[in-house]
Parts: sequence; structure tokens; C-alpha cells
Amino acid sequence: MYKTIAAFIICLALTTAVAVAQTPTAKPPAPPAPSAAPAPAKKDDAKPADKKAEQKPAAAKPQTVSSGGGHILLGGQLGVCKLVDSPWHSGGVDQSTVGLVGDVMVGYSFGPSLSVRADIGLGLLGTKAAAFEPIDASQFSTTVIPVSVDVLYRIMKKPAFSPYLIGSVGIMPWSQGLDADTLQDAFSGDLKTNMVFGGGIGLQYAFNQRMSAFLEGRYHYFGQKAATNGALDTNNAIVRGSVGVAMNLFSRGQEKPALAVVKGRITDKSMKGLDASVTVGSFTARTSPATGDFQIANVPVVAAPYQMLVEAAGFLAKTSTVQVTRQNVKTPAVKNLTLDPVPVKPGTVAGSVLDYKTGAPLAARLVLNGPKTQTIAVDAKGLFALSLDPGKYDILAKADGYHDKTAAFTIKDGEAQKLSIGLIKKKEVFAFENITFDVGKATIRLESEPVLSQLLKVLQDNPEINVEIAGHTDKVGSPKNNLVLSQARAAAVVKWLMDKGVRNDRMVSRGYGDSKPVADNKTKAGRAKNRRIEIAVLESVAPPPPTRPEDLKAPVMPAPAKPDTAKKK
Repeated sequence: MYKTIAAFIICLALTTAVAVAQTPTAKPPAPPAPSAAPAPAKKDDAKPADKKAEQKPAAAKPQTVSSGGGHILLGGQLGVCKLVDSPWHSGGVDQSTVGLVGDVMVGYSFGPSLSVRADIGLGLLGTKAAAFEPIDASQFSTTVIPVSVDVLYRIMKKPAFSPYLIGSVGIMPWSQGLDADTLQDAFSGDLKTNMVFGGGIGLQYAFNQRMSAFLEGRYHYFGQKAATNGALDTNNAIVRGSVGVAMNLFSRGQEKPALAVVKGRITDKSMKGLDASVTVGSFTARTSPATGDFQIANVPVVAAPYQMLVEAAGFLAKTSTVQVTRQNVKTPAVKNLTLDPVPVKPGTVAGSVLDYKTGAPLAARLVLNGPKTQTIAVDAKGLFALSLDPGKYDILAKADGYHDKTAAFTIKDGEAQKLSIGLIKKKEVFAFENITFDVGKATIRLESEPVLSQLLKVLQDNPEINVEIAGHTDKVGSPKNNLVLSQARAAAVVKWLMDKGVRNDRMVSRGYGDSKPVADNKTKAGRAKNRRIEIAVLESVAPPPPTRPEDLKAPVMPAPAKPDTAKKK
């Protein structure tokens, strides 16, 4: 059984001929993560990127990156050993039993996979005078002093448990004691007869970057031993099993990474440069709005590629990777990207064209102006429906015998809205009753406010029309006085509308006195209907007919209402 195990270990060790470090090594550094924000966008994210304020590339701090090597190691191990015959040696007589052996180790780690160490140890073996003869503690008198150089190779570079292979060469002098003369005799002979070589396997567990523990199994072959080597048997190989610890004392220093430059151009599909934000790792820069060019300096050279994020208003954010090497310290790494526009979802607008006064549908003609201009037909019911790309539009409505009207609206992404357009007939007249004044005066009474508000709404809804504010009275009083009074009352209404924000150049006041009755002046109800204010739609505003200024009275604040009398104007 020993022979089979020994042959397997030798073949495994000699095939690799290299070894692994006995201390944990730092993980290779990852590229710096993108800063803030933007939470990293997914590739081909369907949301448009918000425009960011321009940021200058952050100067790279003197970051340090572990080289994974350069570590000075110190450790020790303790285990058991057993002399055996090698598979290709016959005739050996086993006169030894299991012994104890311990080593002190000093080593150097070249990198994450490879290290070398020097071992010097001390072992104590027992011997027997004949095979299968019982032994006692007094027979453990043979001393071995193993000295070797080991090369170790880590098979799996994992942060905790990691197996490794061992290749070894050295000497193993024998003696029968530990006094100075005995040891001198052991080392003064022909040491070639005490040379050993072999290998083994081990398993390392890293507690942290400074300390690790390991378990090893090793096989050493000494060849033809000299008669003076102190052994009483004829075995020519030894197997060892041991446990130990290793510590990283110090390293030759951590390397500063080289700083590279990344540049490129961000464009749309027509190759037009875009004003965009470019993030490489934790470094951000803005492109030139005119050309789309960008450049980021002081990007540390690391093994893994950097994540790259590009965002521009109105375009889908895009991610990619960029690899920087030492060549990019002098020659920038070039990364060009083309962004796709945000997909547009058309919105809809449905509406109708109506007579503003009566609400009757109109078969009007519509002209749409915006990102595109088109003429739209309206059916007999005055209805229309449009599907439009997002943007700002205005629509001009025309109908025979009516004033043109323009309505403005905004289409948003995928939004549906309604629009009603009311047209006013040319020379249309709106009559507003119950606009009352103090008796014989142009002072607007408080209860007239609701009716005046309706008049104001007509002018606000139709900013394109010019109007005549006409005052009318009943026949109580002289025609001359009624004419002057109606003019003053019309002027008072104009003043009230001006105070509410209606432009003066859209209105003209005119008094008609009792010349245009709409009801019988013989009844109280008829006289009330004749005392009215009308809006007459005009093609243009003309000045009112001359009246004597001394007959016009300035409008004053509303007064409490008084009951209607036969003399009320």
C-alpha cells in the first residue's frame, strides 16, 4: 500500500515541478465602480437619460494595487513520518517505526500561484533490532535533520481553501544523538549519500491576508544510503504528514498602477456629435456638444475591463466595456459609441368644431401647424381625430361666415386628449341682461358681477375678436339724456373689463340710448329687457360717436341694489 501511495505522489509532484504560496494573496483589484448616480443603467435601457451638469474628469488618486506577490513568508510545521521502501527498490528491511518531525520554513511568494521556501527541521525515529519486534520508548534514538528547498504551486486561486502541489530537493543527514560532535560527524561525511528529492500535495486555508494554516503529505526518496548514515534498516524513502502555519511578514511594496487615457466620440445614427455624459469606472466627463468628442485621463490600468456608461437627453442610455493597458498611457484607448433615440409613442387628440354661441356643430376646415403642417377635414358633425408625434402644435379653424380661431395644444408621449374649438359668427351679438346701474347713473351695481363675468369669459375665450360694448336704455326720460347715459354705462363696462385684463384696443364703447328696444317699454319686464349691455363682434375697432364729456360720468364702485321703478334707466 505504501508503495502505491508513494508512486502516485511522486508522479504528481514531478509532473508539476512548481508550487504554491503558503500565504493568502490579495484578490486582483476590480475596476473602480461608477460613481453615483446614476445608478448604473441597463444596456439598451428604454428611458431617456437626464442631462447632467458638466463634470471635469476626477484626477486619479495614487491608488495602490496588490501585485499578488513579493511576500516574505515565515512558518513552521509539525507531523509524523515513516521510513518505507520505494516502489523500485527491493530487499529493504523495515526496522523503523513512526517518528516525529518538525520544520521551520522561510519563503518568498512570487505571485498568486508560485512561491519557494527553504525548510530545516528535526526528526526523531525509533528503530528495532529485528523486523516485527516490539519496541519501547528507549529505542527512539535515531535523529534526522531534513533540509530542503521546496517549490509550491497553487492549483486553485481561491481566497480560503486552496490545494497546492509541492516539488522538493534537499539533504537528510542521520545521527544517533543531538550533541555537537554527533551532528558534526553527520554533516562532515559525503552528503551526496544523504540527498533526498520528492514532492507532495497540500491544502491551505487562509484566515486573512497575513495568516494561513496548511495540511501536507510528502514523499522523499534518498537513493542508495551509505552505511554510515546512522540507520539500522535498509529503507530508502520516507513519507511525512504534517500540519503547520505560515505568516506573511512583509512585502517588497505595493505597486502604483499606470494611468491611462480613454477618448472617443459619441454620435447619433446620422454621425452627428451629441452632448452626452460619459462615465468610465468612477471617472466622468462630458462630450463637446459640437463634435461629441470626449477624453478622460488618469484612468488606472487594471486587469479587468472598465464598465462604460453613456447618457444623452432624448437618447437611450448605453453601456459598454473598455479595456486599458500600459500602451494607453501614451496612446489613448479609443471607444466610439452611437446612441439610439428614445422611441416615440404618438399621442392622440380628438375634438369638435362648434358655433361658440349656440353649440351647433360646424363643418370647418382645419390647418395643423407644428413639427409637420397638414390640412384636416372635419365631418358634418364637426368632429376630428388626429394621431401626432409628441410636440407643440397649433390648429387654425376656418368656417364660412365665422371668424378664424387658433387653438394651441401640446402632445405628450402616448397621451390622449380632447379639444373643442368654438367659432364666432361675423357680426355676432351677445346680449347680457341684468347688468344694472344706479338710477340715472353709470355706477355698476354689485349684483351685476355674475353677468359681467359671463361677458368677460366670451372675450377671454376668443382673444382674436374685437367687440363693441353697446349700452341700451328704456324710453323713460328724454332721448338725449338716454343716449348720453347709455354711452356712459357702456364706458363703465369697458373700464370694468380693462380692470380684469382685457386689452383696451380690442373694445369700443357706444351708447344707443332708447333707439333699439327689444321689448315693449310699456311694461316693467319689457323695460328691464331694454336696459341691457350687448357685445357686437366687429371686423375692426372704430372710435365711438362724439358725446359731450360733461354728460359722461366716471364709473364708480358698485352700490347696493334698489328696487325697479318706472323711472329706472
